[in-house]
Amino acid sequence: IGKACEACRVRKTRCDGKEPCARCLNRSVSCVYRTRTRNRPRKSQTPARATVSSSGASNTDETPAPINVAPESQDRPKDDNSWGFHVHSVAAITTSPSSIIQLHYGPSSNFSMLHSIYRLITGIQTPLTRREEVAQVGPGLDLFQNRQLFFGDLADGKSTTISNDYSAMFLDKELCNRVLERYLCTFWHLLPILTKDDFRRRAELLYSSPGLFSFDSPDVVVVMLAMAIGASILEEEALAQFLFQRASQGAEKLDELVNIQAIHIPLLQAQFQLERSRPHSAFLYVGVASRKAVAAGLHRGISIRGQMRDCLQRRLTFWSLFIMETWVCFCLGRPTSISDPGCGVPVPAEEKFIHALVRLARLVSKCAARIYNQHHESLLHMWNAATELRHELQAYAEEQLFDVHLDIQGEPGTGECGFCKTIIASMYHHVQLLMFRPFLVLRGKLRTPAPQIGAESCDKLRELTWLDTACEYCLEPARQIIKYINKSCEINHLCKEAKYFSFFLEGACYVLGFDMLQDKSKVETHLPWLHVALDCLSSM
Repeated sequence: IGKACEACRVRKTRCDGKEPCARCLNRSVSCVYRTRTRNRPRKSQTPARATVSSSGASNTDETPAPINVAPESQDRPKDDNSWGFHVHSVAAITTSPSSIIQLHYGPSSNFSMLHSIYRLITGIQTPLTRREEVAQVGPGLDLFQNRQLFFGDLADGKSTTISNDYSAMFLDKELCNRVLERYLCTFWHLLPILTKDDFRRRAELLYSSPGLFSFDSPDVVVVMLAMAIGASILEEEALAQFLFQRASQGAEKLDELVNIQAIHIPLLQAQFQLERSRPHSAFLYVGVASRKAVAAGLHRGISIRGQMRDCLQRRLTFWSLFIMETWVCFCLGRPTSISDPGCGVPVPAEEKFIHALVRLARLVSKCAARIYNQHHESLLHMWNAATELRHELQAYAEEQLFDVHLDIQGEPGTGECGFCKTIIASMYHHVQLLMFRPFLVLRGKLRTPAPQIGAESCDKLRELTWLDTACEYCLEPARQIIKYINKSCEINHLCKEAKYFSFFLEGACYVLGFDMLQDKSKVETHLPWLHVALDCLSSM
């Protein structure tokens, strides 16, 4: 049958092709046939490949794409500067008898750089495109024995247990005072939620009123966490574990409580985990504090009581949270959950150190947004954004020289002031390192290009004279971090005993090690710095 009538076409029934057809005759309807035969165009079998082959035949300057290139890569603009600067996120999965743990760290994390080093060592080709947004970093964690750092306490499938022995609470008063004072000399400056005298007064009450002691009291939990951090710094391991676990047990009963103490507790828990190199756990605790701060209206500057002391405490709590949230999320490559309220919540003017950290945190937010969370159309756009941020960072350093008498390029100090200066200087250099680290990764990729990228395209990128300058802007802060922290540990026991500085040394060593691995001529330059960093780590 050559064709069917229109009535049969509409009803999708079989037509005998007669005039009229049997169906139309039986139903007494008009039988009309189409006057012109329908012409169905043939489907193109491989339009994308045909286009590539035809363009390759007519234009010999372009390298034709191979057959196995994904369609999305062919649709991408063929701009030599539109690829190659994407730094991948990393993820890994570990299993335990009761659950599966899956974690993701973004491109600004140290784990992302560790994975780049792993690929250099193993010879795995690094893709130059965005086709692989998240790389599986599991084998690299095993090679460098970093699985515990990546997953935290649950990496081995074992959860921490809390002892039922309360006899440990009959602690030596002198020891507890010593660990509390160590906290007040160090990390208290990052979280001045209470005055030092308030901490000492509350600690004294633990011994003066033993009958009123309760693990469920928020004030008691706050003091115990401060002591736990101090005990961790002084390597009083048994005391640190006991205080933290008991305080956390009391904090669990306050999960749905929203007040100023309920925000202080997870912030102190996050500090404890950061000091003990558990970044993911710290991230979770800071997230809890952020939710409760928003629920309490701290981001709006709301003060129900209206008292000046209460207002100042709420403002200090919010900005301490903002600093920690911004910093932890940036170092882990994860998005933040609270935003900068600007002038809506004034920064207490008398807190010079917090004021300096707030301004640095705002630069960190800019770096995360403009370097890591934005797709740049070309390398030039990214270079312009990074250099603009670098100028802002340099202006910040000049301001600190005037405001808190901190010379970031100068010698570190001693005592509490020296500890604060080392914190700011380390954060400052680490931010600049991360601003330009994508360029260092790109240069490493160009020296071992992927097979799908033409040699001519790589040659054009190698001719970008500012690429070496961008890489030096990353390597110089790495050397400065090692130099500054090493000197601080030599002259300041507060810095030497704080293990959190190992995070900055780790990031600096990864950068220098990566550059040394992909360019053997840099061994004589970088290896001495790596030895200094390792000696400093061993002295902590």
